[in-house]
Amino acid sequence: MKKKMSVIDLIISLFASVAMVFSLCFVWYETYDMTEEKIMPKTLEEHIRELSKRIDERFMSENSRYGGYTDYEIFPLYNQNDELTHFLVEFEPFCYLYILINNYKRVPALYACDSHITFEYYYVGDDGVRYKIFQSYWSRWVFVGETYENGKVERHYKYETDENGYDLQFKRSHFKVAGIEGEKRYLLKVNRKDEYNEDVHINYIPAVKRGDKWLNLTSMEEFELREDSYPSFTQPWTYINFRYGFGYEFYWL
Repeated sequence: MKKKMSVIDLIISLFASVAMVFSLCFVWYETYDMTEEKIMPKTLEEHIRELSKRIDERFMSENSRYGGYTDYEIFPLYNQNDELTHFLVEFEPFCYLYILINNYKRVPALYACDSHITFEYYYVGDDGVRYKIFQSYWSRWVFVGETYENGKVERHYKYETDENGYDLQFKRSHFKVAGIEGEKRYLLKVNRKDEYNEDVHINYIPAVKRGDKWLNLTSMEEFELREDSYPSFTQPWTYINFRYGFGYEFYWL
């Protein structure tokens, strides 16, 4: 006589099956190597050629869903150790885009765009209507101090304002607004910890060198930086989040 499976046995069997599926997915994720599929450019020139091709296809071609740009220029961005880590695309007649060189081998995209979409553009929908997607601006600010209340730290900032007291907002890049020409451009990660004391690197400082110091283009103030260290979180920064994981294909380039 065939023994009937109890409800508890059924639940246990179901959980065991789900656990096995997750285990197999984890093993695949940890062992899957996309090195063959993803061949990363090795030189600056190769990067610029590859980026130019992708930008032409997405933003500049006649079939592009985006529009309004007449030209663009690509600039390499380096970290404090003079390692090539990002690119800046300056569009004409307006807007810009920060791009991360994606060295994460399990994601096939060579490049990831700033998920904040720091450029203004439109696209033509399936209904033939042209839609403006997003306008994003940034403002200059300085850190003016901090207070402690109820065991919490409150940081205080001062923004650059116009004659009417409104925050000045820019939709050109930090380098363009600062009039940087012919200088090596840097994008420095800020040393910041989250509530779990883990490193958070979605805050960056666009900067150029001034002798032994750095010029912070978010505040237009100079600061010092020890070799192989990150800028302090008290340095004015810009929020730039590069999303290159699966599910964020919109930001891949």
